[in-house]
Amino acid sequence: MKRISFFIFFFFISLWSAAQSDSDSLSITVLTDSAFIEPPKYKISKDTIAFAKRGFSKPVIENFKADDEFRYGRPKQGLTAWQRFLIWVATLIASILEVLTNTTVGQIVFYGTCLLLLLWVILKLLKIDAKDLFYNRAGKNSLIITGAENIHEVDFENELQRAAAEKKYREAVRLMFLFALKKLADAHLIKWIPGKTNDEYLYELRQHASRSQLQDLRYYFEYSWYGHFEVTEQTYQHINGVFQEFKSKLP
Repeated sequence: MKRISFFIFFFFISLWSAAQSDSDSLSITVLTDSAFIEPPKYKISKDTIAFAKRGFSKPVIENFKADDEFRYGRPKQGLTAWQRFLIWVATLIASILEVLTNTTVGQIVFYGTCLLLLLWVILKLLKIDAKDLFYNRAGKNSLIITGAENIHEVDFENELQRAAAEKKYREAVRLMFLFALKKLADAHLIKWIPGKTNDEYLYELRQHASRSQLQDLRYYFEYSWYGHFEVTEQTYQHINGVFQEFKSKLP
């Protein structure tokens, strides 16, 4: 009897649990279906932002069309005869340089030419005549005294006065230096020999009191004559003062 009562109680409990389970699933199904059937509604407002309509400026476009820099992809104007000539010259020079720099003989010619050109520029900047490096060149009316002539046969007093009066100061400086050598030879302090250098005459003076002035006269002489620099009146007066000091120290 107790067993029958237990089975009846368990049966009713099972039925009640099943009924509760079916009710929950039904409610979930209904809620889920209602979510898809009736979606939430949102209020959409109209765009009220104002904007200005813009366009391209026809004058600006025409200016761009007229500008050659903006003609992309269009055929350019043909080269002129002068431009073609310049291109030919540039190509020729490039070819010559390529030959000169790729061969031994070409390199010697190329670098030798560059060296001579550099020397010519230096001489021009220093205002030195290239001919004076190899031989002396005097002016048209200047008194020429070479190593083969005798300085004792020249009247230096008159020649110096003439050159200074004619403002030929460069010639006067040369005569002044040669006059100084003549005075040293007359005083037997040096031996005048055609072909001797100025360094040899200075060496013969050794420690003589006039050696410093002679060295200054020699500097001005070589600077103006061999260097081909012009001498102003003010510079000449200074050199003449050195010459007068030189004469005062001779016997």
